[in-house]
Amino acid sequence: MRTLREMFLLAGVAALPAGLAVALHPELADRRRAGLPDDAVRPVEVNAWETPVLWVDARDAAAFARGHIPGALRLDEDTFSESLGALVTAWSPGMRIVVYCDTTACSRSRELAQRLRDAGFEDVHHLHGGWEAWSRAHAPR
Repeated sequence: MRTLREMFLLAGVAALPAGLAVALHPELADRRRAGLPDDAVRPVEVNAWETPVLWVDARDAAAFARGHIPGALRLDEDTFSESLGALVTAWSPGMRIVVYCDTTACSRSRELAQRLRDAGFEDVHHLHGGWEAWSRAHAPR
């Protein structure tokens, strides 16, 4: 019994610094203050990634035609089954997928990101602020 107690005490002592590191990490604290869900990313975060990104535009065809992130594939709920093949062809293991729609108020990107996770893709995020945020972040200065 004493050994079991010591084992739990040791585990608790070891977990304390790890828990504090997670709780106090500046980037995580910033995400919590911004109210970002776990699967949401901001343009500045995506720009910092060193892994390749596959952009998926969840907006309608007219919005996509007016402008989209370079290299983005258009995929929405209406054309999901027909367009999934193009996404599978463009995707490769280790590639992150970021889905976006118009603005933060748009829920299509969150829903489509979840549908892609349900289809078996693992590293899928939605862009917080959507096309509007990406456009602001990449506007000429």
